[in-house]
Amino acid sequence: MRVNSIKELAVVLQNQRLSLDISQSQLAELACTRQATVSNFENNPAQAKIETLFKLLSALELELEVRPKGSLAQDNKLDW
Repeated sequence: MRVNSIKELAVVLQNQRLSLDISQSQLAELACTRQATVSNFENNPAQAKIETLFKLLSALELELEVRPKGSLAQDNKLDW
């Protein structure tokens, strides 16, 4: 999935949380943070710490991949 802004990233994380049917409080517990931190990330992600992003990604079982713009994703492709 291509994400071009921190707001788009916050929406992706919120959608993942909702698809897993977990509350902000439950996510906060999984991420070892506070419910207010989760709420702040979802509603005002530009003010979030990068550490918060990675805690939430981990708790939601998501990962972040950074690659050059315009390159194709190589999902699970092994180079032999």
